[in-house]
Amino acid sequence: MLNDSAWFGERATVRFEHDVLDQKGISTVVILQGVDDIGFSEAAKGPHPPVAYKPAPAVSSRRLTAGYRTLIQAAHSKGLQAVGATLLPFKGSDHWGPHAARVSNEVTDWIRHSGESDAHVDFDRALAASSAPDCLDPSCASADALRPDDDGRIPCHGERSGQDTGTLKRRPTALCTVPAVGAGTGPLVRAPLRWTEHSDGMHSPPVRE
Repeated sequence: MLNDSAWFGERATVRFEHDVLDQKGISTVVILQGVDDIGFSEAAKGPHPPVAYKPAPAVSSRRLTAGYRTLIQAAHSKGLQAVGATLLPFKGSDHWGPHAARVSNEVTDWIRHSGESDAHVDFDRALAASSAPDCLDPSCASADALRPDDDGRIPCHGERSGQDTGTLKRRPTALCTVPAVGAGTGPLVRAPLRWTEHSDGMHSPPVRE
């Protein structure tokens, strides 16, 4: 979200207008950003840090929430509803460490309780392992422990409700719908990826534009 990368391109706060705000027919933006900002500095401490994980500064939760505010305000300036998505659990991945644990918890708490977005969707609670809440549930985790399983489908079902009472409940399916909690019914868009919404209310895995 905060740093340009030779591998991953411009930071989200720069490309947000092109990737999201310039798209036609959208009413709601789901903002799920920050895990790489948090985790690259942890991965850089490992014995074989990936070349792609640069730059890798240690980023504070204050800087990340400022980035979220920038995206939320940009969405609002175009008349769009902004839905904050909590970070997915990622303990066990190369992004995890003491700094990542603290900052990710602070950012997730801010997304849940700050009230700065129009609503929030809680991927952290929906996808956490019941016995280890900092880890992805093994039933939906990929081998890197960082992302959901390989086909990108999230085994949860989202229930629409108000901002402060939004909940996500599991169901035993490979594909789910994740409506914007407390928001409108427009297509869900996550920079820099797009969710494809179908007539039956399901959403295809996100694909890069």
